[in-house]
Amino acid sequence: MPIPGRTGSFGNIFNARYMSEDAVAILHEWKVDSQTSYRQITSAIGGVFTPIVEPGMTLTDGTLFPAQTDGIVIYSFEASHNRGALVAGNTDSGSTTPLTLYSVDTQGVTRIAVSGGVDDVGLPIGQIDPNNLVVSDSGIVVVEATGPAGQQFVVYDGQITRVLHRFDDLNSTDPTLELHFLVGPTGAFDVSHDGRICAIVSSQNDGVGADRLIEFSDSPPRIVYEPGATAPGGLGTILRIDQARYTSNGRLVARVTRSHIGGVERDQVLTFRSNGEPYLLLEAYTDYPSFSTGALEWIELGADDSIGIYEYRSDYRIDLVTGAGLPCPADTNHDGILTPSDFSAWVAAFNAQTAACDQNGDAHCTPADFSSWVTNYTSGC
Repeated sequence: MPIPGRTGSFGNIFNARYMSEDAVAILHEWKVDSQTSYRQITSAIGGVFTPIVEPGMTLTDGTLFPAQTDGIVIYSFEASHNRGALVAGNTDSGSTTPLTLYSVDTQGVTRIAVSGGVDDVGLPIGQIDPNNLVVSDSGIVVVEATGPAGQQFVVYDGQITRVLHRFDDLNSTDPTLELHFLVGPTGAFDVSHDGRICAIVSSQNDGVGADRLIEFSDSPPRIVYEPGATAPGGLGTILRIDQARYTSNGRLVARVTRSHIGGVERDQVLTFRSNGEPYLLLEAYTDYPSFSTGALEWIELGADDSIGIYEYRSDYRIDLVTGAGLPCPADTNHDGILTPSDFSAWVAAFNAQTAACDQNGDAHCTPADFSSWVTNYTSGC
């Protein structure tokens, strides 16, 4: 498909993200002719396609995006509703085009961090990872980099660029953290709208230790969850933590695997209350890993604080959990407030054996959930 006024046409499409309610940014291959192609990012609004990132273009600071002849490759691209970000460069040894992080917004394209450069206060950025890049709903850009103090995050908030949460520095302050490397290689971390970063981090440098869920913020890092912890409801122990994301309301959500009877495993999706207590949102209802039974393979988060969960079994179903960002199990009629009518709703859920009955997070509906409902009601939301 051609772009009006341009020679050539679309080739392979690698990625697409919304940058506003009506604008989609597409990372794709641009075929100049049968022998020549390169990667660019094009916006699509109402069927009108306009290149917004391409080799040789002028950046906001007056410098040029590397030309096609420089061996430029756009490795990754992510976007929120008001800012996009990309990593471009060339990882070949001896290349004169280093890996560079760029921001895209209504002002244009800005170069904000370069492998081997320094941030706004002179800290070394190190080597940018071309794959691990996220953009929050509020437009905060975070990319992984490896510097002289181990792995670290490079953060851009629209005004300044900072190197934050350098692993070796954090370990020297608190050796119990044992921060060694992000578990990935892609999707190893996420950033909330207020700048918190959640990451799955190996606790041993040789890669055989437990992979723990850590949250980084302006305060010292905290261990949110780790293998060996008791699963919600007291059913088994946590074996692995595989994915962590923030909902649109800033609630941390994780996909984990717990032990089960006879050595088999069960996958769960958890969120965490303000006191750090895990709360079960969904569990694979059948045993893993049989092909015809359930395993929760992936989670995607919606703007309305809902969670779509891909469940791997014979019918490849998608489960949708709504309102997951603010778990309030005692609100069984889902009207957003706690009133005596919630007790009637819980009785109805108990009789119907539906999910709202489960108040103690053990994935079952039993008389014990009545006592848990009373506790949850008394505790409030």
